[in-house]
Amino acid sequence: MSFKALPPAQGPTDIQVLNTFHPFTEAIMQVQLPDSLRWSNAEKFNGMSNPNARVKAYFMLANLLTRDQRIHYRLFPYL
Repeated sequence: MSFKALPPAQGPTDIQVLNTFHPFTEAIMQVQLPDSLRWSNAEKFNGMSNPNARVKAYFMLANLLTRDQRIHYRLFPYL
């Protein structure tokens, strides 16, 4: 029994596939974060406080920094 080598993959690379695993639209992912954007040293969510209050506080602070909601969404997972 002989085996033939598979042809080179024609699909996306592993990195391209990994970069697609996010909940955001392409418009949100392509937004450039301004260099002048400085985030506060706010404590990260620890799961022990009220998540609704946390989201409300985040968006209140985010609106002080920028009105661009695409930036709000891009930053949210990191806080």
